[in-house]
Amino acid sequence: MVRVLITGTDTGVGKTVVTALLAACLRRRGVNAGVMKPVSSGCVQTDRGLVSPDAMLFERALGPLDPPELVNPVRYRAPLAPSVAARKEGRALDLPALDAAFEEMSRRYDVLLVEGVGGLLVPLEGRFTVADLALRWKLPLLVVARPGLGTINHTALTVLHARARDIPVAGFVFNSCRCDAPPPRQGVRDARERSVEQAAEGEGLSADNAACIGELCEAPFLGSIPRGGADPVAPDSWDRLLAAVAPIADALISRI
Repeated sequence: MVRVLITGTDTGVGKTVVTALLAACLRRRGVNAGVMKPVSSGCVQTDRGLVSPDAMLFERALGPLDPPELVNPVRYRAPLAPSVAARKEGRALDLPALDAAFEEMSRRYDVLLVEGVGGLLVPLEGRFTVADLALRWKLPLLVVARPGLGTINHTALTVLHARARDIPVAGFVFNSCRCDAPPPRQGVRDARERSVEQAAEGEGLSADNAACIGELCEAPFLGSIPRGGADPVAPDSWDRLLAAVAPIADALISRI
């Protein structure tokens, strides 16, 4: 049985699309792979109740999912850190329910990809963070990071904190494919950030960043995921992305 937590250096780095790509890639090879998002915020009301946009993306990419109480047992409406959303909504984190969902999903799948929320130190309740959940469930990490400006510091901080907590790190990936990327902003600083990230993707600088991160914290670099277009889950984009993620899936499974 293989179980791994997909975490990120920040909110919006594309953990959901990376998780979906890995699961889809493994399923195409006949592997019994499942996905889980234990806690999510920013959920929307639908005719099926409160639903996470991340679960919606999983369903688009992978087809019908397990029941929501297993895939995404804790859902908050407010788009805030889970601990803050829980306080605003007058709710407490039900850890026994999370544990039960995780155990059931672990029984159902040979490979279980568990997507975190935000980064490793995002609080789920009080001082209980995503890192604490990884420890509780004995999950190694795959760290999803941006390829461009700031990634050395952010990725190294994430890896080094995990190591300080004795959480194994299977590796890190650079991801340029995000389904929920914010609309372009205006201003000199924002234009500079976009140009630096595009340079990192297009001129090999991501390889330099990866080497630097590896030197700083001895974490394996498993590969890069390219941009996916306006709708990465569209068939033409998805097939190209699956080809790119295949060696990453191989490297990940071999290190767990």
